[in-house]
Amino acid sequence: MANLKRDSSGNYVVRFRVGGRGSAWVRRNLGAVSHKEAKTLARDLEAKLKTTRPGARPFLTFGELAAMYLEERKDRLTPRGYALADMIIRCHLEPFLGARRVSDLRAADVEAYRAQRRELRRGKKNGDRYLVTKTDEPISPATFNREWSLIRAILNFGERTERIDRSPIKSGAVEKLAAPPREAYFEPAEWSAFVAAAAPDPELRAAVPVLRALLLTASRIGEIVDLRWKDVDLRQKVVTIRQPKVSKREPRPKSLPIVPELEALLPVIRGFGEAPVFRQIDEKPWTVPALQSAFERILRRSGLQPEHGHLTPHSVRHTASTWTVRGGATPDEADRLRGITMKGMSAVYTHLQATDLLRAARALAAVEAEALVAGVTSVCSGTSPAKAAGAEK
Repeated sequence: MANLKRDSSGNYVVRFRVGGRGSAWVRRNLGAVSHKEAKTLARDLEAKLKTTRPGARPFLTFGELAAMYLEERKDRLTPRGYALADMIIRCHLEPFLGARRVSDLRAADVEAYRAQRRELRRGKKNGDRYLVTKTDEPISPATFNREWSLIRAILNFGERTERIDRSPIKSGAVEKLAAPPREAYFEPAEWSAFVAAAAPDPELRAAVPVLRALLLTASRIGEIVDLRWKDVDLRQKVVTIRQPKVSKREPRPKSLPIVPELEALLPVIRGFGEAPVFRQIDEKPWTVPALQSAFERILRRSGLQPEHGHLTPHSVRHTASTWTVRGGATPDEADRLRGITMKGMSAVYTHLQATDLLRAARALAAVEAEALVAGVTSVCSGTSPAKAAGAEK
């Protein structure tokens, strides 16, 4: 769309690009005409001089472009990333924006999409139909930001592959919502109460080694679920954890030392190759949804009232970093334990091995061991871990 402004002399000046992003600018002085005449002249000039890319499709809908994006990104996204993008497009973007022409989209359409998404509606299947009901809890700002990023990725994909002339929504036209960072983590007494709450239930008890390994490796939940026996070297005492979130095309692994506390969590019956390390009580491999569900069930059983916000499986990663520093390691060592990669010249000249993180791994394991011992002591003295955690506060 042409940019029309009046200069200091009272003349209207029009400015626009002859093609897509990066093409040459056209600037014309339209003279001292009325605003209505200036708009007409600008529109005629833009229609005369503006070119369209040969492969661009002026009637392409957003739904069609989104389907092309998914097909092109299928081999580049992780399975979970692809499933998430497919769900967002199918359940949210397609019903609201799918029939709209890409060339007609404006920032106001994204704002309208955000307004209706902030009034979250949930559907419950009844036969072949969904009964849609409104909830009192709107989606979080982070959820909208994720969906807006996907909209922008689809539009940029269309421009990059020349399926559209240019992205119809200017950069910066839609601002992301302010999303507070996730800061929840376990205190030692809370972790002890959490682990103890799983003891009565065999299914939940089987989740404890996985969740403790999640803590001792400072990993993401998907990384520990995907851990394979080929990544565990018990002879060298090194575990390799792949991090697809860090780099999707070439997953950048982190190598960590296997401290005795971590080795004790590994199943007695060892596997090899692509066999998963951790399995559920029915011998099925753990999945992310199954482990998330087990975490929530244990949390409800524990009756905890967390001191540092709502606890999730990702809070275990925050806990690991916090406890590592508390145990005497440096913040840099805590970052390396989480797999945070160095930047700049440090990444070029610094080459760390798993043994270089032994001090950090031992510091983390020592804090957890002390917490669990304190929990056992409180049980033996007749005080439940959950009450002990509350008493500490």
